[in-house]
Amino acid sequence: MTAVDLVIVGCGPVGLMAAVRAAQHGLSVVALDRLRDVYPLPRAIGMDDEIQRLFATAGMLDGLRACSTPMPGAEFCDRDGNRVIGYDIPEGHRTANGHHPVVAFDQPSLEHLLRDRARAVGVDLRLGVEVDGVADTKVQTSSGPVAGRWVLGADGATSAVRKGLGVALEDQGFDEDWVVGDLGCGTGRAAELLAPCVRRVVAVDASAPMLAEARARLEGLPNVDLRQAELEELPLADGELDAALLVLVLHHIERPLEVLTEVARVLAPGGRLVVLDMLPHDRADYRREMGHAWLGLPGGELDDWLAEAGFERV
Repeated sequence: MTAVDLVIVGCGPVGLMAAVRAAQHGLSVVALDRLRDVYPLPRAIGMDDEIQRLFATAGMLDGLRACSTPMPGAEFCDRDGNRVIGYDIPEGHRTANGHHPVVAFDQPSLEHLLRDRARAVGVDLRLGVEVDGVADTKVQTSSGPVAGRWVLGADGATSAVRKGLGVALEDQGFDEDWVVGDLGCGTGRAAELLAPCVRRVVAVDASAPMLAEARARLEGLPNVDLRQAELEELPLADGELDAALLVLVLHHIERPLEVLTEVARVLAPGGRLVVLDMLPHDRADYRREMGHAWLGLPGGELDDWLAEAGFERV
């Protein structure tokens, strides 16, 4: 059995930064994660000056600067592009911490930086390892037991650490008794975030490998229903959903109108649809390398599709 000062479960940015700082303070650290590779898409996109200061203290400021850019401000616009509210950050402005107030970053690059730094300071990174159970400060994994003076759970909403220790998940509740469809759910990230907030999530994807990843991610969330199907033929009754999400989906679809018409069928009267997708771009290689049918979605055409599918107040 491996025995160390600190066992960390979860090698996202929080777990990795904790591992780096603990090792820099002289602790022996094992950090575990069920995924061997860094997730290839960004989820978090920005950090404030306090987090930048933490990267500087950990000796990663240059690496952070290489995968981030200062944000000049933010604005919230209506569908016609008119600014509703926002703020501007003066060029060159720095906070009392000596950093820009907010930077945008690329999360996959950031996680590679953190992994490299963790290894450099002596963290024992064990990737592709499943946590089978936690008892006190002993962690049973697919590669054998690891014991620590402390265990830190940084493994997200479906935490194996919390489950193993019987720690309840507390939240503030939600006043919408919705059934929400995560259509084209992929690995289930959106469904994972939605599940604590609604009565039920129906997550649909045509890809068996994607659903296998989603099933592993969503274990322990009993109100998520995974279904395999093409989006043109949803396995849902008429009006079954109160809301639906299409997150980075439509640019993969040859005939988006067919999918939108099917989504309209399964939404209840007054139901809501959220479409999040790429703006038009000229990266033609995305067709070949990532299977994109559209190089972003042209706004006017999307509006026409939605209207033809029966959606109102677009």
